[in-house]
Amino acid sequence: MSSFEIIDPKKPVEENKLPNGMELLQHEVNAFSNHYSNGKSFDDLEKKTIETGTEPGIHFGIDFKLHPDAVKKLESIGQQMLSNACVLQHNLVMYSFVYGLSVVGENEIEGLFCKLSIAPISYTYKYPTEMAKGGVQITFKPEVPELKDVKWVHEDGTAHDLFKEDNGQYSCVSMIPLKSLNEFTENGVAILRVEMTIDKEYFDIQKYIDLDIKEAYVAPNSYKILDKILMGEEVPKSDWVISASEGFPRDFHVHGPVLADSSYALRAAVTSHMCISKEIAMISHENRFVITSLKSKDMRVILTYIYHRRFVLPDFDAVSRIGKVLSLLFKDEVLKFFESWNAEIIKNLRKLDRSDSLKTIAECVKALIYVTSAPQGSLVGVYNVALIVAADAWQMAEIKGKRLKKEKVKKEIGKPWTVIDDLLELIEDFKTSVCGVEKMEFIE
Repeated sequence: MSSFEIIDPKKPVEENKLPNGMELLQHEVNAFSNHYSNGKSFDDLEKKTIETGTEPGIHFGIDFKLHPDAVKKLESIGQQMLSNACVLQHNLVMYSFVYGLSVVGENEIEGLFCKLSIAPISYTYKYPTEMAKGGVQITFKPEVPELKDVKWVHEDGTAHDLFKEDNGQYSCVSMIPLKSLNEFTENGVAILRVEMTIDKEYFDIQKYIDLDIKEAYVAPNSYKILDKILMGEEVPKSDWVISASEGFPRDFHVHGPVLADSSYALRAAVTSHMCISKEIAMISHENRFVITSLKSKDMRVILTYIYHRRFVLPDFDAVSRIGKVLSLLFKDEVLKFFESWNAEIIKNLRKLDRSDSLKTIAECVKALIYVTSAPQGSLVGVYNVALIVAADAWQMAEIKGKRLKKEKVKKEIGKPWTVIDDLLELIEDFKTSVCGVEKMEFIE
């Protein structure tokens, strides 16, 4: 969160306070201007041939809006930073930075003076990246990108270079007298423009996620057997029944040796004929147990792994209940399920036609529901890609005069859940941030 944020100016001042002496200020001016007004995709870039000495890659430009009230606050709060966050995004990969001004000293002639800096924050947007109880280790972790040709560009076209420091920040060598910032903003909001370039290769999502996971070999005859089991039919040599809590078919006729071979938990259940948890209820005097939390349609995920060692993507509204069962039955393989789901969902999102904004945004919201239903950290790649694709479809629709209506999205998804409202708000916030960053491709 920025030290200065957009809030309701009519609220009492005490409600605008933040920890450590930081304060929120309300401005009429939006923090970001939309640089995407031609109806094209985020990734449909203008190409510019560069001169010798200029680095090729994806070139970004961010306009930092500096309000006179904020500059005045710098003098009163001393060492605190006036800052805002931006997201550099291309080709389904992103990295967030904070950029801003901090008071770093004073002298008798100039008074207080400031330093302009850019610092990396995270490889995602508003998503916790620390390890959480009940979460999993995050495997999607793009490194901090190396910024090239980082410059602070004045309105008259002159520029100051920003150099990388030992702490990973990029800072301007020239200090800025605070009084010059007051002069800079004396007629209202002023623009501090920062530009930088990042290697195009950095934004290759397949560097960070394996989208071509190899599947286990399955004998052709095995498909026929599993299809019959999933239809509730009895198959030769089946000697156990797994029952779902609801749906049709409810009973699935399976083979005890196959169950035992699929996991230690199922081997214990079959050999001891005892319940291994409250979610798996053993029926006395029968070779049958009920998975109390699963519906009939969920069983394809469980049985496909048991018989084929393949990972089936569940329905978007089933991840939570299926995940609990997977953790019980296949504890050592749970991460492989999420790796496979991560890849499949991302591949599906990449195929969406972004010009069909309603369908695209609905599918992206479904993907985000997968994320919120799964253990923290398990589907970070899906989270990033869904945000980018949805925001892109949304901004393209807006330019064409189409308004996104939440109720239509809910109808497309088929659920009235309030979490959909929250996810749409998240997408809109992300869209505003990304649309505030210009980009083009510098080529040699």
